[in-house]
Amino acid sequence: ADIRRLLRPGGVFHLLDFGPPRGGIERGLTAVFHRGERIGDNLGGRLPEWLGAAGFEDVREVESHRTLFGRCSLYTARAPG
Repeated sequence: ADIRRLLRPGGVFHLLDFGPPRGGIERGLTAVFHRGERIGDNLGGRLPEWLGAAGFEDVREVESHRTLFGRCSLYTARAPG
């Protein structure tokens, strides 16, 4: 919500963070390598929901790439106005 407040009306916010795994192999590897870590909400795909709840519009995942550390997703969201 603070980021949205700081953006101009219609401004765009980009977020790169861990995203949900896709496919059985990725889910299995993620469960092994990220056990007990505090990224459960990221891995559950909740970041777009949070951005919408913070007041952003047009929230979407624009890219997603598999890395050695897990899947990274790039999200965009637009401030209202």
